[in-house]
Amino acid sequence: MKYSLKDAYNFLVKGNLKKAKKITENYLIKNPKDLNALQILSAVFFQSKDFENAKLVLERLIEINSSNAQIHNNYALALFNLSEFENALACLNKAIKIDKNYAEAYYNRGNVFLKLQNRESALKSFDHAIELKPDYKIALNNKGNLLKDIGKLDEALISYQKAIKIQPINPDEINNCGNIYFEMERYDDALNYFTTAIKINPNFYQAHYNLGKVLNKVGNKNKAIESYKNSIQINDKFERSFFNLGSIYLEQKNYSEAKNCFEKVLDIKPNQDFLLGNIFYTNASLCDWSKFENFKEELENKIHDGQKVCMPFHTLALTNSPELQKIASETYFKSQFKKIKIEKTLTFNYDNKKIKVGYYSADFHSHATMYLIANLFELHDKDKFEIIGFSYGRSPKDEMNSRVKNAFDHFFDVSEKTDKEIANFSRDLKIDIAVDLKGYTRDNRFGIFVERCSPIQVSYLGYPGTLGSNCIDYIIADKIIIPKDSEKFYSEKIIYMPDTYQVNDPTIKIDSQKIKKENYGLPDNKFIFCSFNQNYKITPSVYNIWVKILKETKDSIIWILSENNKSRENLLEKLNLSQIDRDRLIFAEKLSHKDHLYRLKLADLFLDTFPCNAHTTASDALRSGVPVLTYKGKTFASRVATSLNYSFGLNALVAKDEKEYLDLAVEIGNNREKSLHFKKIVNKNLDKSPLFNIKSFTKNLEKAYVKIYENYKAGMQAENLFIE
Repeated sequence: MKYSLKDAYNFLVKGNLKKAKKITENYLIKNPKDLNALQILSAVFFQSKDFENAKLVLERLIEINSSNAQIHNNYALALFNLSEFENALACLNKAIKIDKNYAEAYYNRGNVFLKLQNRESALKSFDHAIELKPDYKIALNNKGNLLKDIGKLDEALISYQKAIKIQPINPDEINNCGNIYFEMERYDDALNYFTTAIKINPNFYQAHYNLGKVLNKVGNKNKAIESYKNSIQINDKFERSFFNLGSIYLEQKNYSEAKNCFEKVLDIKPNQDFLLGNIFYTNASLCDWSKFENFKEELENKIHDGQKVCMPFHTLALTNSPELQKIASETYFKSQFKKIKIEKTLTFNYDNKKIKVGYYSADFHSHATMYLIANLFELHDKDKFEIIGFSYGRSPKDEMNSRVKNAFDHFFDVSEKTDKEIANFSRDLKIDIAVDLKGYTRDNRFGIFVERCSPIQVSYLGYPGTLGSNCIDYIIADKIIIPKDSEKFYSEKIIYMPDTYQVNDPTIKIDSQKIKKENYGLPDNKFIFCSFNQNYKITPSVYNIWVKILKETKDSIIWILSENNKSRENLLEKLNLSQIDRDRLIFAEKLSHKDHLYRLKLADLFLDTFPCNAHTTASDALRSGVPVLTYKGKTFASRVATSLNYSFGLNALVAKDEKEYLDLAVEIGNNREKSLHFKKIVNKNLDKSPLFNIKSFTKNLEKAYVKIYENYKAGMQAENLFIE
């Protein structure tokens, strides 16, 4: 059967590319310069994604007819797909020179400029295309995408909304509007747009994913999980849904499900930002150390190279290197906040009668941070300072929440405001010193400080390390926490407190009633080692030491916090392999802070973890009369217990290395007199130690506030400050 060129075109339209190609090539043997045949063949190659051959055909077309704007445009598209962007730009300029009203050529030129990182020219090209063709939906959407990327959210929204008004309605455009509202932190609007997009196209997996992001942001975790699962059900290769679902499970301490999600991401996209760090932290929380050393080495190497592999918080239990922790924080800061640009002309001309100090947190309720700091709020000198609380979390209305609210001169719930709105509100209130109590811990709103809510910004208590940013002026520490040779690993200047950096509330009382070991499953007449740190802090090396301690102290048990069944199984399995009876490891359920302090009295010695020490947990042990055994590392997080011990006169319980830690634990565990000696020191110093002398601490902290305020007012740059 003899086919015509018209038949070739019909086969092309129907998608039978093989047949269309054969007919056209046969036709071109006799008619090598036929423009229609060459255009059909170029279209066949384009649809086959064979851009090299499409390029060759289009070069033949240009030789035959160099004055055809469409041919130059199509040639540019072939070059674009071959990443020959400069050549593509030259071809599009030729097409536009031939036809100044060629909207598609302007649109394509905009896309080329984007590849060449010339956003300004890209925007002009999209604008020109839209001016020539006002209903050019794809140009309006690409313009919106560009405006969104450069942070012009209001203009991006206008562009997307213009696209939506052009029929037919496209759920992609509605989804785009939702993304803008999400970035604006207008979550109700974002939720409505994503829901509408899903109604139009129930199989729109990206919209399900985006809906999950909104629901997660507003605190509806269960609904967010449902949305991510819907997205995965539609597309089980969409790694972002797995990653975000795993992150929620991680927050909920559902570590097994989190692990499954992250490992799925690893299969789909191994280089997903911060994935390896999440897997490491999840495995650590399960006490699954099967790949611990491999992960540790890989993470440390990639952190050193500046790769986005580990969130700062996860490095606290990963490494004893302050240098790596600084690099990780700097990398994270740059990746998360690069779109926030503060006006260079931003100035603060406050002249308050009192120094206004703002404390910012999501944790103004029964939380470890509040157990330490609540009394400080109450003791601040209100004649010299105006103390203001900014709560951006959904704090439960518990007893601690009521207490801290009453401690402030003013207390504001700003949880419904955006970071920028909170920063502006703080400026309106003329806050002199803003104290961030969260850092890079869960539920933080660090964007408030990136937006510069105050002329002086301080990091304290919540995050034990540098934030690696250009917006926090000071970090509060002491000479033990940050020795002189480690100052270079902090982006902040250091306020050195005279004793320990950690504030503590001496008003917390422990039930004095007699306590029975049997009520907590503890044996009588056994030495009780304990460690109530979270499971992720227990590293293989620490646990190996604990196993050796049990072997060398026959009449002892270790009492630790139980977080999940899998970690229990893994820890017990390690005991089995070491031929130690399972009943020598006793798990404690999570209790209220009050009840936890009461049961702690039963312990004889607290065994610290490394490289991430006990923090509030260590001071809880000391408050309950239990000495803490630690050894000091190089990072902030690995020196906290050392700082607390020194303030308590327990220098002898600060080991210089793992061996000394083991030897001390064994010596104390086998010697009741030695154990009682250290307990006596703790009980004797409860009323004498600087750790619980909060009145002195408050005065010293206020000295620091006054000094950094005066230095700022004098136009001085932030410098390290020693409070004596």
